Amino acid sequence: MQQSLNRGHGSRRQDVLSIYGAALDAVRELARDPAGEVLRVAIDKFAAGAVLPVGDAFFETALTLKAAHQGEILWQINKMMDKPALRTRLADRLAETVCSPKALPSEPPPSYAADADIFARDGFLGLSGLVSEGEARGMLAYLKTCTALTRQETVLHHEPRDVARAPHAFRIATDERLLAVAHGHLGVAPTILQMDAWWSLPESETPMGAQIFHRDRDDFRACKLFVYLSDVTADDGPHIFVRGSHREDMVQDILAKNGRSGAAAVFFARNGRHLAGAIESVFGGAVREITGPPGTSFLENTYGFHRGKVPKTGSRCVFQVLYGVVPYAHSLERWSGVDLAFLPSDCGDSPLARHAARFAAP
Repeated sequence: MQQSLNRGHGSRRQDVLSIYGAALDAVRELARDPAGEVLRVAIDKFAAGAVLPVGDAFFETALTLKAAHQGEILWQINKMMDKPALRTRLADRLAETVCSPKALPSEPPPSYAADADIFARDGFLGLSGLVSEGEARGMLAYLKTCTALTRQETVLHHEPRDVARAPHAFRIATDERLLAVAHGHLGVAPTILQMDAWWSLPESETPMGAQIFHRDRDDFRACKLFVYLSDVTADDGPHIFVRGSHREDMVQDILAKNGRSGAAAVFFARNGRHLAGAIESVFGGAVREITGPPGTSFLENTYGFHRGKVPKTGSRCVFQVLYGVVPYAHSLERWSGVDLAFLPSDCGDSPLARHAARFAAP
């Protein structure tokens, strides 16, 4: 049976405004705290540039604005927050205040506790068995028929509309184990913010864009599922992740061993690209390449350093799902172009799965 997602524009708008309001209140609370002085100064600077009042009046004004404007303000605040401790405090507070339907579990089931612990420690969790090689090849065959592609340097991106219609896409994205671990990481029921698929091409030896070590700041706290749809060897541009680099304490320990005590803040500044050339020498064995056949899947906290290796011979095709809490305007715009009225019959049918996919229809 297909599942209708058409809850109406009014319901969706109220859902978004509720999340935005909770997020703005959480930011205001943190900015009032002495530990949040850096954030408060940054917000006042942003407010002055945006011709908005500063201090508490900024938040009072922001809460009266239209949803699109509130979302843009939150996106800018998200990008301002370089201190991981502040990001953690804000994400924790947001998880406490975002209202989820009573039908949703407040915590992930204990059966996935070990997976959640591994993910919290490493920022990485291999998901053997999530996607079969046959399913991955089926998705790849479908995407090869989708000719609407957007080029970004040496990467070809599929249109969101085509990605959402790929076979198995929603079944994979709403897998029970996957949502449970994402739930534990976020502290609140996860929302699928985006689905993407792209091809990395062996057209240049120079790293470009996401092929340069960086941190993602897709939300105050987020994680991403990666699924290889093609065979990925060391020459096909495998994904590279620095395990533990999402954690300030682990980065401090590694830097201390390298005689760089007190330099952790530099490694969390902005998106980290300015330090890309030093990552492998500093983090050593924590830098891991992920290779494997079609269907190789892993969940990653992409606030940790990561990149795609430059392909030497073959093209790499990847399916990706972003999980977070705040549905920023650009994510909502992507979903509005997908134009799904129903989810496929193989999509998860639990309350958590339906909640995760709730923005997939207009």
